[in-house]
Amino acid sequence: MFYGRTKEIRKEMKKAFSQDVKCRSSMIMGQLMEKHNKVTADVCKDLPKVLEATLRCYDGDCSMCKQYSVVCTGDDGYNWWTRSKYLGCYNITVLQMDEKDKLLLQEILKMKLSEQALNSMKLYDTTNKNEGVHRALSVNLPKNVIHSRGMQARLASGIHRNNNKPGTSAKMKCEHLGVNLSESSLQFLSKMDIDYTYKQEYEKSQKLT
Repeated sequence: MFYGRTKEIRKEMKKAFSQDVKCRSSMIMGQLMEKHNKVTADVCKDLPKVLEATLRCYDGDCSMCKQYSVVCTGDDGYNWWTRSKYLGCYNITVLQMDEKDKLLLQEILKMKLSEQALNSMKLYDTTNKNEGVHRALSVNLPKNVIHSRGMQARLASGIHRNNNKPGTSAKMKCEHLGVNLSESSLQFLSKMDIDYTYKQEYEKSQKLT
């Protein structure tokens, strides 16, 4: 399936390809969810053709890509092979797949691009989102410290911080407690929000486009 000169190179290419399949499947599902406003019934109708187009695309046939692939236009100059950062790392432009490889890849794609997989995701929450929430809450509730009395307050504070940005959250808490903040303090809190927003937008911009 891969044409690397050595066993180690082929191993790295397999790893890159597995990451590419995962990334592509997530992008497809995300765009389908956005297209159909997270109406799973409508998404399920598109999945069979999307799965077939994706499998054909990896096999070098982009005839269905423009209409069904979602992430590949099928054009020679701008297609998934040129977009993918994982395939590009090893200049993978073709896969030498036999029928056994195609069946295996089809089963792998079904893990993300099938009605059964979609139903198993329920609210379409990803592992990254869950880990993000855990990291955010661990700021107020670190695992190595037991807060027997203030746990609920710390949890509520962490949730409020995540929902309203750090600076805004601190300002709202002070206003509720009747604390008057100086102009320099307000500017500092405003700067916290700006930095927080910039970091979020920067991380989003690192996604494959």
